[in-house]
Amino acid sequence: MSQNRVLSSSEREFLFKLVRQAGDFALSHWPGGEERRPFHVKVKSDGSPVTSVDIAVNEMLQGELTQCFPRYGLYSEELPISEDISEAEAVWVLDPIDGTQNFIDGNREFGVLLGLVVPSGEVVFAIAYFPALEMFFWAAKGEGAFCNEKRLKITSPKTLEPGSIYVRNGGIEKAELIYEKELGTAHGFYFLLTGEVDALTIRITQHQEWDICPLVLLVKESGALITDESGAEVVFHFAPLHIRYLVAAHHSIHSDLLALLE
Repeated sequence: MSQNRVLSSSEREFLFKLVRQAGDFALSHWPGGEERRPFHVKVKSDGSPVTSVDIAVNEMLQGELTQCFPRYGLYSEELPISEDISEAEAVWVLDPIDGTQNFIDGNREFGVLLGLVVPSGEVVFAIAYFPALEMFFWAAKGEGAFCNEKRLKITSPKTLEPGSIYVRNGGIEKAELIYEKELGTAHGFYFLLTGEVDALTIRITQHQEWDICPLVLLVKESGALITDESGAEVVFHFAPLHIRYLVAAHHSIHSDLLALLE
């Protein structure tokens, strides 16, 4: 990894192309799309669905990432964890299809999530591609966050306004502050990044690190703060999450948001 920049220009272009290809492959099988290529669905041991498309996307990305970044590890929803992952120079955290049930149901809210984590546990590079929404997000530490080449900047509200907080899985009692629509985790972040809501809280239930890895950096590089319920930084250990909440908002209202948690 470059000492002055997170990944070289050629490495970034390679990753952008790779993730787009993976997302577009998924899109070609999506029931809500034009091609609607067939796929198979199975139920994993935890009760969640997995499709043949999840597995194919995982294999596609695993092969290319392993070949092009041999010193980096890979932590993926669809792979057993490697015993030597903690010894890697850095680790890719991958969700081949985030929102598998949405994908199966023909809903647009699914995508490919990829983040790069260094040994400190910090995510330093991120891509989130939602092909059915035609939204391609990316961020690099210290360089900003972007969606379809437009720089993202989360605004600085003076106070929490009615309907301004997206709340997933409960945890805030002040109903007047809660955004009325029910969204998925990634789509809630999308609404935060694009200004539809000013703040976001997610109670951790079945979430894993691959569900949130790139989204954490996207929030930070958009000028906001994302922490756990105690206000601590969110870091990655390639293990089950041991935090209760994700809490994201501009610095100006983040402490107020923390204070609302049950």
